[in-house]
Amino acid sequence: MTRTPGNTWAELGLAEFDPTPTSHRYTEKGTYEVTLITHYTVRAAYTADGTWWDVPGTLAIASAPFPIDVVTINTVLVDKTCQQDPTGPGC
Repeated sequence: MTRTPGNTWAELGLAEFDPTPTSHRYTEKGTYEVTLITHYTVRAAYTADGTWWDVPGTLAIASAPFPIDVVTINTVLVDKTCQQDPTGPGC
């Protein structure tokens, strides 16, 4: 779980494929059931007698569970491997 939104690697000051607060690495191939939970923070106030009161709290909304298939545990998003092009993304 993280309380920070996802950003690009560049925005985070990281190299491509570095771990981030919103990343997860699977170490085994297989089918996994995933549920995404989004936490919304209330940004509101109300008044009943002229005095404003903040509304505290968060609201957690879960997605329906869905399966994902991990078919490889190596990242290969380019036309060459890191041995062929050591300067490529993720190398």
